[in-house]
Amino acid sequence: MDETEVTSPDGNLRFRLDRSGEQVRFAVDFRGHAVVEASAMALLLDGIVLTAGVALEGLERYQLDETYPWYGAHAQAVHQGSGAVLALRHVASGTPYRLEVRACNDGIAFRTLLPELV
Repeated sequence: MDETEVTSPDGNLRFRLDRSGEQVRFAVDFRGHAVVEASAMALLLDGIVLTAGVALEGLERYQLDETYPWYGAHAQAVHQGSGAVLALRHVASGTPYRLEVRACNDGIAFRTLLPELV
């Protein structure tokens, strides 16, 4: 399967990553409505677009359920979410990297991690 989804704990937010075409694309839905329509994800390193022609080499899913002290209206902050780390490889250059995605009830975030830079 060339699509990976990460959904918030309450099910309202959904991040989709599509690797089926030439370029990796992502989209974000809120309650079934597009917030970010399918858009190309571009990661350029040394003139190479690492998000074009990728292979999935691993997928690790995880859940977040953290509380910690907080100053402000509430004495304790709650951080709950779903996450996934995708191990990707640019096929033509052989360059490995990871894409980490988190979906919480109040937002979605993603970042790329290159082994040489971490």
